[in-house]
Amino acid sequence: MGQGASATIQVMDVGDGALDLAQINPSLNAEFGVNYGTQQPIQFGEFAQFAVTFEASTPGTVSSSFTILTDGINSECPNDGGLGGSILTVALTGSASN
Repeated sequence: MGQGASATIQVMDVGDGALDLAQINPSLNAEFGVNYGTQQPIQFGEFAQFAVTFEASTPGTVSSSFTILTDGINSECPNDGGLGGSILTVALTGSASN
């Protein structure tokens, strides 16, 4: 199909200390890719960026997601099962026509 798109996802630290985003689980649908490089902890008010790509192989809508385990606590995100942080889930959707 050859139809592709890209986007930049930003995660901002709004807490009171450095936020470690080192544990990223990029198990995505084959149409998606994520480039996150080596992430250093981000400081309050700063952000990390992730480049996401979508390359359609067939017409239709495709959904996928990836997770980031952080060492920060966010009441809007599920906790990490007692390790002291939160799990941030990034949902992705892409579509291609004929």
